Amino acid sequence: MEKNAYWLHKRMKPTSTLSFSVKDEEKTEAIKKLLEEAGFSYTYNRYKEFMLNIDAKIIKSNTSLLKEIHHIRFKKIIEEE
Repeated sequence: MEKNAYWLHKRMKPTSTLSFSVKDEEKTEAIKKLLEEAGFSYTYNRYKEFMLNIDAKIIKSNTSLLKEIHHIRFKKIIEEE
């Protein structure tokens, strides 16, 4: 059974929510630091899930940031291949 890597929740507001889970504490801290340095607002809940408010414009203007987050999340898997 495969799990979704990201969840996109469409909302009535102009922005949608992009959610993803990070269980590794080291990766969590690296992603938090990256988001804070970029001035990107996010929520991190007790279930170890990040939630970002996004729209098409935000995705286009922050493509490198989102790619870097993905790289951090799957770093060990990528390095083992």
